[in-house]
Amino acid sequence: MRAIHLCCGAGGTTWGFEQAGIESVFAFDLDETSVAAHRANFLHVLVVRADFRALPAADLPPAEVWTCGLPCEPFSRSGLRLGADDPRDLSVPLARLIGKTTNLPRYIFLENLPPYAQTTSAALVRTALEARGYRWHEAVYNHADYGVPQRRRRWHLIAGREGVSPLPQPTHAERANLFGRQAWIRFGAIRDGTGATPLSARALRGTFRRVINNAAKYGNATPLR
Repeated sequence: MRAIHLCCGAGGTTWGFEQAGIESVFAFDLDETSVAAHRANFLHVLVVRADFRALPAADLPPAEVWTCGLPCEPFSRSGLRLGADDPRDLSVPLARLIGKTTNLPRYIFLENLPPYAQTTSAALVRTALEARGYRWHEAVYNHADYGVPQRRRRWHLIAGREGVSPLPQPTHAERANLFGRQAWIRFGAIRDGTGATPLSARALRGTFRRVINNAAKYGNATPLR
């Protein structure tokens, strides 16, 4: 299958879908830094800087999957929580795109903070999905339960034209248990060069800070400014 990534950011979702064997063919974001990072991370993907609110539906190439991580700032507890009154809430453009696009994908994957699920913005998107014949599964997942070295709780909605199944059962838990789940991967256990584990800029800054404070070397890495 092929995927296009709306509000692609630096490519975290792109990376995950490619790990699942889904080819990424197109991505866009309004943030210039995110677009540059995505291009550097995925040389084979066409990435453009575009405003979601002005993007013609006809500009989207055919694909079996859409992914979209709408901006979470309007719904974050650390912000003003203006929701639909925040100009960064792109739920209306997303609902409009779903409603007007003729070459809709088989599946749509959405991600945001848990509070988003209870908002009128999310209800608007669900209404657009239902009108186009989608059925969906939605829930809040902790990414640490799937091997990510970070307790990151996020709401996910997975919609399909022929229906969908929930995400796979968690592979990890806070402590290893009898159900065969491994213990959460602690960030402190991650070492340079151990593989393709995705780390946030904030986490990397913390690592470099601890290394510098210990007067230790960290490979050829340069501390983030």
